[in-house]
Amino acid sequence: METRHVSVTDGDLLLMVGTMKGAFLVQSSPDRKRWDWGGPYFPGHAVYAMAFDGHDGSRRVFAAPESMHFGSLIRWTDDFGKTWTNPEAANVRFPEGSGSSLKRIWQIEVGGSTLTEKSGSRVEAVSACTRS
Repeated sequence: METRHVSVTDGDLLLMVGTMKGAFLVQSSPDRKRWDWGGPYFPGHAVYAMAFDGHDGSRRVFAAPESMHFGSLIRWTDDFGKTWTNPEAANVRFPEGSGSSLKRIWQIEVGGSTLTEKSGSRVEAVSACTRS
């Protein structure tokens, strides 16, 4: 399956959808008459949490795919899914020697406002997760 990408501009609505089969970004203009789908991102991996950070002009989307090899980790994109970070090891974990391990990341909370105030630019972000 080919991955599709969305083009998000100021004022658009961005819906972030995490599923058992990957993540999707869904974009619409403010009138919400047409919706464009981007994805699947991380196909075959469950994505339990996603978040958008528009603080200080950033346009970063975070996702928490669950890897059979690494467990859960945080990945992000600054171009709405065209490129994603690819950590070499789990970047969220309990301290070594604690005897605990992370199974899943259920929520991502970013610091600061999720709406940009510079130049009046704004992207509304909504996160949705499916239930199994």
